[in-house]
Amino acid sequence: MLMDISKYMVTICFIGGIITERISFGTASLLLIIAVTVFLVGFYVIPEKKEDE
Repeated sequence: MLMDISKYMVTICFIGGIITERISFGTASLLLIIAVTVFLVGFYVIPEKKEDE
């Protein structure tokens, strides 16, 4: 779930930067930093799926 949120944030950042001129470099940088942070938190918090034998 958290990894999906980070993908959505990056998508919003890129599409918003292409379609509109309102997303500045600072805003885009902040969104990317938050997206990477959320991705890393999701990577370490969510446990791996264990296969049942």
